[in-house]
Amino acid sequence: MTRTEFIAELRGRLHLLPPEERENAIQFYEEYFDDAGPENEQAVIKELGSPENVANKILSGEGNIVGAQSWRTPGKNSPAQSDTAGLKLAVVVLALISSPIWLTALLVLAAVLFAAVLAVLAVLIAVLAVALACAVVCIICLMLGIWLLFTDPLNGAFVLSVGLMGLGGAMICFPLLGLLWKKSWPHIRQWSKKAASTISSTCKKAYGQLKKFVANLSH
Repeated sequence: MTRTEFIAELRGRLHLLPPEERENAIQFYEEYFDDAGPENEQAVIKELGSPENVANKILSGEGNIVGAQSWRTPGKNSPAQSDTAGLKLAVVVLALISSPIWLTALLVLAAVLFAAVLAVLAVLIAVLAVALACAVVCIICLMLGIWLLFTDPLNGAFVLSVGLMGLGGAMICFPLLGLLWKKSWPHIRQWSKKAASTISSTCKKAYGQLKKFVANLSH
């Protein structure tokens, strides 16, 4: 029997396994033959035994088997070992998800980001409100100054000058506020979207690991 015949027969006998698990097992033995080299092909086949025996042990849950002589390159793990490592990682993720600390941290992070956005918006709105209030006061001063010019010219001129200076300041502040809003709002929106995306991707990854963990348990 050759390597090709061994692998083909083994693949056929593992037809009951899910496709992914079957391909993982086949890949393991393909690499096992590769590590041994073509000159040791028959020795590997003799060492492993018949494909039927190998398939039966895999289907019975014993996992991939090797003989007494290991041809595997040091540092390489079998699919079974990789699955075990993945299962351990899933257990850790599940523990984090189920931990009140993890949930609390996510809620605190979301609350901090939301509060930061609200604080920036509140500052911009407050500045705009002050500017509008100053503009209204200036308009009142102008009207009052014009009226006082006919009854008390000296005070009327003073009030009118205050109104004009305030109105000039408002004409400078409003364009600046508009420019500040135009420059800052895209950054605030982008930052908010990025923060929401980060939280969402973290939750999706955790949920994906949880689904994988449940799927591994079902097998």
